[in-house]
Amino acid sequence: MVLTVDPSNSIPELDEAQNSVTLPIPEMPLPDFVVTELTKRPDSGRLRATIRNRGSRAWSGALGISFAPKNAAGQAQWGATVTQLPTSTQLAANDGMVTFDLNVALDASARTVDVTIDNGNAAVEQDERNTFTFPVPKPDYVVEGVAADVATGELLVTGTAAGEGSVGVRFTYTDGAQTVGRNGTATQADATQLLPNATQVVRIGVADIPPPGAVSTTMTVDPNNAIPELDEQNNEASFPLPSMVYPDFVVTGLTTQPSNGRLRATIQNNGSRAWSGALGIIFTPKNAAGQAQWGGIATQLPASTQIPANGGTATFDLSVAVNAATKTVDVTIDNGNVVVEQDERNTFTFPVPKPDYVVEQAVRDPATGDLLITIRNVGTAAARGSIGVRFGYQRGSQRVGRTGTASQSNAPILLPDATQLIRIHGTNAPPPEATSATLFVDPTNIVVELDEQNTRPFSIR
Repeated sequence: MVLTVDPSNSIPELDEAQNSVTLPIPEMPLPDFVVTELTKRPDSGRLRATIRNRGSRAWSGALGISFAPKNAAGQAQWGATVTQLPTSTQLAANDGMVTFDLNVALDASARTVDVTIDNGNAAVEQDERNTFTFPVPKPDYVVEGVAADVATGELLVTGTAAGEGSVGVRFTYTDGAQTVGRNGTATQADATQLLPNATQVVRIGVADIPPPGAVSTTMTVDPNNAIPELDEQNNEASFPLPSMVYPDFVVTGLTTQPSNGRLRATIQNNGSRAWSGALGIIFTPKNAAGQAQWGGIATQLPASTQIPANGGTATFDLSVAVNAATKTVDVTIDNGNVVVEQDERNTFTFPVPKPDYVVEQAVRDPATGDLLITIRNVGTAAARGSIGVRFGYQRGSQRVGRTGTASQSNAPILLPDATQLIRIHGTNAPPPEATSATLFVDPTNIVVELDEQNTRPFSIR
């Protein structure tokens, strides 16, 4: 450093030759700004620069900064965005750090960004090389593995990424020779932002899990390339499938509701996973020729349905009664195969449950002379108990006494294999000379039965 006093000799001096002296420069404490990192804000995708002061003097005050995005050819996408850190900025010496967020988002064509700190060199630094080039920060999604959730039956897909969290995963399954089961795209709708090296689990619901027999799966994350990534070629991966647990619905019985004769199906879950939720079911009544009487009655078990695994059952009542022409009913559970099951054979055929009344015996009450008739339901369904019996009496081939119909008022529902006693008394009772009675239960065929040929003669004791 050369120091000269009175450099213009404006003051006459004794010796004008002694005004200059050369001295070594002392070591000066100076700041030194560098940009060490460029990332993207998880919430907005905008750029965030990390600025450090590697110098020996702290900095306080505003500081200019500019961002210049460039495309793959190294061409600036637009003129540099010039702004500044605020006057409240404090950068400690010896690696003090601050971050600065640029209020501009990059488009997909940006490949690199030049970041210049202290543009214009307003601050004297140890090193004035202030421009730093960074690749554009981008996420990179990969699928790392698949697993089975035994409790829910879902397939869990684990992926690593940074950026938008609600990213789709396209799935397909194969049995080793061909594609099987469903395919589609699953997302986790409420996913949070993913930081670098963070993981997210996407659940493939029970309607879309691999079917029995599937051995491998191919998963493609961000299949439509909706999000620009560092590497778009590593989004697909194949994995062997874990062991899955499935429900398996079968219809084990078809009866009628005692109160109204409508159909009641018993559904059993023979699978290894319990079921919770709505479940479709179709009833298709058919006549003796095997023709559907009308289109299948499609309905569903309610969303509150719970069927335990390994033999758990539930019942469902159809709010339609079959008519006399109905001989069989096809019951299809999980119509449409909404649920992936161990066995997708879901249609079961049953004869229509019907009662069948027979007169089992008829005896004379020795104390009163009344005729005591025992009726048994030998059918497969319960039905009304207040059923009539038409009676007539004979002595040999000659008709004697009265004929008519008797019933027991307000009789309870008659379950399969249950009996009911009807008493014929008073003037309707058989006369003393009667030796036999002809009895016809349900003479007007009010109840649809398995066998309507119920007339039978009885000897009266």
